[in-house]
Parts: sequence; C-alpha cells; structure tokens
Amino acid sequence: MLDRRRLYGVSILILLVGCVAPMAQADPATPSTFPTTNVATTATATATATATATAIATATATATATATRTATTTPTATPAITPTPTATVTPSPWPTVPPTMNWELCTPSPTPSHTPTPTRMPPPTATPTPEVWELPEPVVPEPFGMEIHFTWPRTEEMELLTQSGIRFVRMDLFWGEVEREQGQYDFAQYDALVAAMSERNIRIIFILDYGNALYDGGHSPYTDEGRAAFARFAAAAVRRYRGRGMIWELWNEPNLAQFWYPTPNATHYARLALAAANAIRSADPTAIITGPAMVGFEWPFWHTVGQLGVFKKLDAVSVHPYGVDRPEDVLLRYRQLRRVIDRYSPDWTLPMIISESGFSSVKGGIGAEVQAHYLARTWLLNLAHDVPLTIWYDWRNDGIDPAEVEQNFGIVTYDFEPKPAYYAARTLLETLDKYRYLRRVSLTQIPGGSEQDYVLLFQRESSLALAAWTITNTHTITLPLPGVTADVVDVKGNTEVLAAGRTGMVLKLTSAPQYLRLEDNEILQQLGGWHPYTTFNQVYTKTEAQANIRVVVDNPLLQPRYATLELRVAEEARGSLAIVVPPKSQSQFRVPVNMEGLTGDVPAELVFIPAALSDKTSLSFILESPSQLPLQRASLWLFINR
Repeated sequence: MLDRRRLYGVSILILLVGCVAPMAQADPATPSTFPTTNVATTATATATATATATAIATATATATATATRTATTTPTATPAITPTPTATVTPSPWPTVPPTMNWELCTPSPTPSHTPTPTRMPPPTATPTPEVWELPEPVVPEPFGMEIHFTWPRTEEMELLTQSGIRFVRMDLFWGEVEREQGQYDFAQYDALVAAMSERNIRIIFILDYGNALYDGGHSPYTDEGRAAFARFAAAAVRRYRGRGMIWELWNEPNLAQFWYPTPNATHYARLALAAANAIRSADPTAIITGPAMVGFEWPFWHTVGQLGVFKKLDAVSVHPYGVDRPEDVLLRYRQLRRVIDRYSPDWTLPMIISESGFSSVKGGIGAEVQAHYLARTWLLNLAHDVPLTIWYDWRNDGIDPAEVEQNFGIVTYDFEPKPAYYAARTLLETLDKYRYLRRVSLTQIPGGSEQDYVLLFQRESSLALAAWTITNTHTITLPLPGVTADVVDVKGNTEVLAAGRTGMVLKLTSAPQYLRLEDNEILQQLGGWHPYTTFNQVYTKTEAQANIRVVVDNPLLQPRYATLELRVAEEARGSLAIVVPPKSQSQFRVPVNMEGLTGDVPAELVFIPAALSDKTSLSFILESPSQLPLQRASLWLFINR
C-alpha cells in the first residue's frame, strides 16, 4: 500500500452481465448478484511499505469523529497475543535487489527476533475443494479480507485473525524469494501459509510481484527474457496451488517507482501482464486473474493498459483507491474507472475489486475510533457499488510509533492488541453473517432522509437487516415501519432494542455504522426478495441494444408474486414493467428506460410496487402495506452511452 493512500480519488466498477429479457412474466435466472467467472481463486498479498514523504504527494485522510450510539452491553474483549517486541527487529525475507534501490520504501513488517525458525513443511496435500472457484457473492462475510505480511503462521496470531471473521487475506508471493536459482522454485514458506489458511477456510489473493536479481539486473522485468522468466514463475505457482481457491494478482502498484523499479512504465507492465496471464491460463484455465492493482487513478496509465489488451485477459480489475478523506469520497472515481474498464472490455462487464484500501489511525489524524468507522463504511460502501471483494490494509501495525502514518494502518497493534477497527470488523461480520446484500434504500421519501445518508438492506432467508450511517451531521430519520421492533447493534458490538411507534421507527444516524436486525413478520418479508442486478448500469442508445435495467426478484411464497417495476429519474417515470414471479422461484426482468434528454451519469431510482394477491381466501394471502412503499426504492446510476 504505501503513501499511495494520499493519492488521487477513486472510481467504481460496475458489474453488468447479459441476461434474458422478460416481457410480462419473468425468466428463470441465476441467483448471483455479481457477474462471476468460473475460475480458480487464490488470495494474494501486497508488499507492506514503510513510506517516505517523497513517494507521492497527497495528504493522508483526516476526518472528525462524530458521536456513536451508547449501547447497553459491551463485547467480550479478544485476548491479545503476548507482545515480545525488541529494539532490533529482523526483517522477513525480501527479494534481492540492486544496491541502488531504496527498499526502505517497501520493507515488510518486522518479525520479532525471538520467533523460532519454523520447520519447513511439505507441499500442501490435496483437499476436497471445488476445482472451479469464483469471486465471492455479496453474502457476508465472503467479500471481505485483510492484507497480511507473514508466511510462517504463528498459532496465536492465526487465532486472532480467524476470530475476526474475515474470509480473504492478501499476501505477496515474491519472485526473488521463490526462484533463487534459475529454473528452481522453493515454495516452502508459502506452502505453510496456504495450509494454515485452508485449514481455516480463508482464501488467499497471491500477488505475483517484484524483480529478481537473476533477470534484468533485478529491475522490474523489461526484456523478453525477463518477462518470460516471470511468466514461468507465475505458471509454477499456479500449478502448485491449483484448486485451492487462490486469486492471482499481477504485480502490486506498478504505477509507483517503489514497486516498478526504477521507473513506472505502463507499456512494460502491460507486456509483462499479458505474458504472465497467458502462462497462467496454460497452467490452469480456471484460474482467477486480476490486476493491475494500481494505486489511485492515473488515467494515462489505465488507458495504456487497456489499449494494450490487458483487461481482456483478466477476470477482475483491481485498484487501490487511496487519497480520499473519507470512504464515500471515492464514488466519483469509481464511476470514472467503470467507464474506462467497460471501454476496453466491451464483450462483458469486468468486475472491479478493491485489493487494497485503508486509513491510518496515526496520532493527530483521524484516530483509532474513526478508523473503525471507516473500515465498516468502506466494506459496506463497496458492497453497495458492485465490488465483490474488498481487502482492508492493514491487518497489523507495522511499528510502534503512534505518530508515524505508515505504522498505524493495522486493525491490531504491532503487539497484537486489537484496536477499535478489529471490533468493528468482527461486529459487522458477526451481525450480518450469511446476510445477502440487496440494495441501497433511496431515502427521498423518508422523513429526515437525504442523499448523504446510507441505508443498506440485507436479507437472510426470511430475516431482514439494515446497515445505516450518515456522512453529514448527526440527525434522525423515520423509517415507515410502524409497530416493528429491531435489535440495534453499534459498531463496537453493543446491542439495544429499538421499538417503533405508530408513525414508524425513529433512527438516529451518526458517522458510525449501526445494524438493525428486524423482527420476522410477513409484512416485512415483502421488503426483501428483490434488487437491481447492479448499482452502476450501462444504458445504451444504439439501435441494436435495448435500453433497460436488469432486476432480480425472488418469490418464496406458494402463490405467484405480482408487482410493477418502475424506473424513475428525478421523480419522473422513465419506464415500467408489470411482472409476475412464479411460486418458489427466482426470476430476472429488464425494465425499459426512456432515455430522451438524458446524458452522462444519471442518478436514478428503481421502485418496486407490490400488488395484493387477488385470492384473499388463500392462506398465503399477504396484505401489502402501503406505508412501506418508501422503503421499496433502490438507488442506482445510469451511465448513458450514445
């Protein structure tokens, strides 16, 4: 990660996928919200870097913490690992590099000197895992993970990591460490990591990265010989860990001199990525490949990579959206990047993943409490904007200086004491465990609501939950849920019961996310079961392409489900479709869009208007509640392509 957090802004990816367009009745559809590819996944890791002020010029994020909800109970503290820091630390192995390179910029986290040298483990044995893996669906906790900087796992640290609830880790797979003699590969330390993570059902993003002193003088590969050697190394790694759920990332932040040495070069990177991707496909046609893992939004670099065909070789595009003051500030950049990706991958909507993103709790900056809020908001925000995987940087602080930015990105301290961000991560993952994200509720019809408020709807079988926060001042909104009760869990894990009155449920919004698990009842169930296929929607005006928005609707009932889907822009109806969903089934629909006068990126709403079943004598009859209609609106974006 590095100083890159002080970078440009961030932009978003959209995942649109081809679908069958229905007329009056729905067509069966696949349940996945995000388009995924049938490819093997592995988790990779990024190089931890101790940044200097000269790396990239943009200030670290600062923010003012706002008050959080006072709760009635406090979570049981996770026991910390006994620290054993010493004044002198031994850095973990690092690739051999030319003596002229300043590797202080990307030195991995130090390992306490007392740590015994572990016994090298044999290659991991085969386990009964699927041969084909995919990107995660938007079901908590699958889309979330952590950046780590170790290979030989310590039992206590692994327990702490497992208890956080994350499902992915990202870690460097250093070329220079694996190939110390030409053509000879030693994966022993990575075997240990793979075995430990597999045992805990945690997938790995492996970053194939950095130069090797055996080729091109240790520089990032720039010759045909160097690229071919790197491609052979990549293929060897993929063959070794095939079928173990890895995601393979092609390099880390190649637009920074610290990581693409000595000078970033988009053409050289693209040629390397193409060579490596082809080699990986030959080694494992089902492998999941991502890249370029660029930091920020250096548009000329992005366009060069796209023009040279790299996106067509990938299963997902990865980006590191540093340089914003708060998580929500990245959405404009996401939209811009989405358009760039779609331009160079016209055949399908290429998913975008955030393989590194975080905020430092440095003294004098946002602090540890706000860092916790930002972690939860980052994960939730990305989930609501078509991002199937987000890796938080960092798992562990890189040092013990509270005033050093680069040493305070972790969710645990250097001494393994959990920080507030650790509890924020664990609370989110435990509270919303196995809940599927459906949609961001539009608050245009909610008393007190605004576009600066975020209310996300989740569903787990018949149960519904909300995640809510605001990026403006603390205030209340009134949700049209009269007579409903909810368990409200704050970002620290404290719980209280909130009961609605006759007019609805009055909810106090702050900058700290909170989670409402709503009581089960038949009326509330009507709020669930549908969602836009994506938040970012490419809408074409070409004569050969129909202008429409794709919607997924579930019907768990024994009777058909009737409704009208309506697309609205600034409260003007731009299209509607009457639908019927057969009993016990899921269907997909395409709502037509009238795009007359629309240009650019257009905020819109999708409204689900349920209809009461005509047979009121049926035991399955459910009286629709008109008061809930304001909650039947989903916020989305239209990208008009003319």
